[in-house]
Amino acid sequence: MAEDAQVRTRVDIVKDNPGYKFIVEAQILMPSLDTETAQHVIDTALDECPVAKLLKDNDTVTFRLVDAFTDEPELGE
Repeated sequence: MAEDAQVRTRVDIVKDNPGYKFIVEAQILMPSLDTETAQHVIDTALDECPVAKLLKDNDTVTFRLVDAFTDEPELGE
């Protein structure tokens, strides 16, 4: 994996019926890899990592390769 890779994860909680649910988005930045190679690294990790295996098939969890981070969180948000 690229040494300059970064992951920014945002977790929101929303009302569900019944109760609440988490919405999780992982933005993955790998500036030193081309898109195809970076996506291959992500796909391999999602297939092999035990935690990712638990999360990847959940419709409220996304893993997304990005060119730049978006949606800067603010403290207290």
